[in-house]
Amino acid sequence: MDKELTIYLEDHLAMIVGEMELAERCRNQNPASELARHLEQQLADTQVQRAAAEAILHQLQPNVSLPGQLKQGALWAAEKLGRLKTNGSMTSYSKLSRVVELEALTLAATERVFLWESLGLITHDPRFVDIPAGKMLEAAQGHVKELSRFRLAAGRVCFHSTS
Repeated sequence: MDKELTIYLEDHLAMIVGEMELAERCRNQNPASELARHLEQQLADTQVQRAAAEAILHQLQPNVSLPGQLKQGALWAAEKLGRLKTNGSMTSYSKLSRVVELEALTLAATERVFLWESLGLITHDPRFVDIPAGKMLEAAQGHVKELSRFRLAAGRVCFHSTS
């Protein structure tokens, strides 16, 4: 179980790194908005979740493995490379940029829902009885719900829908 759980956590931690980079970018591109305020709180919550997942990983493996480091670096780089795609505007942030970013952030938050559902399955192990999986799951579910609301609003603005 430990080997599989280590790989699982390294994969999810890499995704969280990419998610946090994207959330920071989206927050910075939408300053002084309700979205920016939500993303600021989500970043704080996600950092807590990241630290909790890292603590579990540390129980399994005291040092971050090279594959774990490479995965996190790859997701960080992928987020940066993702900025190069066109979103209807070559030089600036566009309405479509916001839609695409919010879709990606919603998927990433959904990934964290899955993470905490799965980690809730190991709380019977004495090493992990203190995992606040339920609390983390609830926070991630709240992020999905709020991001979906922002995503749909951004889509209405981008695609000029009135529904």
